[in-house]
Amino acid sequence: MTPQLTNFLIGAATASFIPFISFGYRKYTNWNDLRVVKKMIFKEYIDPLDKLTDNLNMDTFIKYQSEAGKMVKRLEYLLENEVKYMNTENRFAVIRMIQYTKMYFKAVLNKLIFYMHISPESKSNDVIERIPIEIKELTEKYKSTLDDYIRLKRDYLV
Repeated sequence: MTPQLTNFLIGAATASFIPFISFGYRKYTNWNDLRVVKKMIFKEYIDPLDKLTDNLNMDTFIKYQSEAGKMVKRLEYLLENEVKYMNTENRFAVIRMIQYTKMYFKAVLNKLIFYMHISPESKSNDVIERIPIEIKELTEKYKSTLDDYIRLKRDYLV
């Protein structure tokens, strides 16, 4: 192998390695940005409601419902007024994450409305104890299927 050919091969390998590093760095930053937004959604929206679910009973029912409604409005504000200014490649994934979180909260609100319309005579302790359990199951389903929804592998919550 001549020195010119060796220099050419080293130059070609170096030239092809630089775009690979750039591609890997861009993928990592996009993954990290999405991870940070996901962490924020769990910290600001999912976890506080999950803590309220632990203490959910007929006395805290209205407060729980208003908190869930406030969170839906906050997510709508986030989607309409803040996400549109994001300048990242994974903006679509962030929009999908917020939409799925809104879908989760609306499913929680629908469960609450369903139990609210049960007549007071039939609201036994079993029914009241079943509400937090069903909401916890819905929360676990949300957490386990969020990534699939972001990647367009599913389009529904329940």
